[in-house]
Amino acid sequence: MPNFIGAKISCPKCIENYTFDCKICGEDRSITFSERPFVKTTVDHRFIVPDPLEEFVKWLIRITTEYNTIAFSHFGGRFDMVIVFRMLFNRGFTPSMINNGNKLYEMKVQIGKKSTLIFRDSFNLMPVSRFFGPCIWFRC
Repeated sequence: MPNFIGAKISCPKCIENYTFDCKICGEDRSITFSERPFVKTTVDHRFIVPDPLEEFVKWLIRITTEYNTIAFSHFGGRFDMVIVFRMLFNRGFTPSMINNGNKLYEMKVQIGKKSTLIFRDSFNLMPVSRFFGPCIWFRC
């Protein structure tokens, strides 16, 4: 089980307008869930809890009842989304998934009647391999 989870909160309007006084995002834009206190890293809110994953999922469900939520995790389709799926399934949710073999691209969960919680794997969604090959140096 994970012993540390970090979340960065930004709504589309704040990203577009470079604002930081938003009702949706709130005051706590960087949040962590961990088993133990940590130092030398500045965050807006720390949850020190026995089970960081349980608290993270409860927090996601709570904020999604008010607004739709899209959660990105880099390479999450191979690890993060899989363990979150289990936690959601154990809570009675039935996520729908988009996958190709072992690659999980997206997982959607209906929260209440109006809101949706969507998990996306940023690694599998972004076709960036052409930007990191030899052509970047030789201008192919």
